[in-house]
Amino acid sequence: MRPALQARASAQGGLVTRAQAKAAGYTERELRTLTAVRGPWVTVRRGAYVERTLWDSLDVHDGRARLRDLA
Repeated sequence: MRPALQARASAQGGLVTRAQAKAAGYTERELRTLTAVRGPWVTVRRGAYVERTLWDSLDVHDGRARLRDLA
């Protein structure tokens, strides 16, 4: 994740929106690649993403549910 977007993600519990990613300079093609199956980002809800490393570290029920609610 680009540094400017990483700072935003840190302030938002790890989440970034599609609009924020686009504002940070990501193209549609890059976003498709990043969110592809087993890509480095996970789509938490439509237009809301988190890095896979964070997603994989969360408890399946509690941590991920909390992140979905935040999204």
